[in-house]
Amino acid sequence: MSATSHRHERIGEEIAHEINAMLAGELKDPRLEGHVSVSEVRVQPDMKHARIFIVVRSNDSKEQNGAIKALEHASGYIVTNSSSVCKCGVCLNFISRSTIPKRARFASNNCSRK
Repeated sequence: MSATSHRHERIGEEIAHEINAMLAGELKDPRLEGHVSVSEVRVQPDMKHARIFIVVRSNDSKEQNGAIKALEHASGYIVTNSSSVCKCGVCLNFISRSTIPKRARFASNNCSRK
């Protein structure tokens, strides 16, 4: 395989790094303070769309939805100020991931029944 066949994966890693840096300091929305991070970015091979998976360290669905709405609101800023997103012209789509993996929830449910 050529080096360009994995370009979208490298761009995804760079986008995740840049958005996490923005979450740490540049984005000042109260819905994003300290509880949100990017866990994974999947960029389509045609480089037109990126799915950005975020983790909200809260089990409250209201807070998770608020974080998604805040990131969607800030997407223009993110596109403008992220060099890797600007170069590709990729469209961002934010998706929330549960903070607790299903396997961990299953294991904790089994332990509590003993």
